[in-house]
Amino acid sequence: ADLCKSEQAAKNWTALRDKHKGSSGEADVERLYALRLSICSAIENGQLTKQQGVKQFEGEREKVIKAWEREGEEYHQVDPDSLG
Repeated sequence: ADLCKSEQAAKNWTALRDKHKGSSGEADVERLYALRLSICSAIENGQLTKQQGVKQFEGEREKVIKAWEREGEEYHQVDPDSLG
């Protein structure tokens, strides 16, 4: 499934953003959201392969999760595969 175009993935991201609104993790979630949109656009335009996009996004997501674990913030992941 192409989660860049999936309505369910979009709903999941909206839920994730809402869940973190006003929390210490809000900026991280917004940064990941913007990164996801950018990567999806790059995939659609042929600048990245889907595999490259997933690798780039997952690398950044892992950094956020590790930082949150150090800070005691809980990462509420809605969709396990942000790009598919």
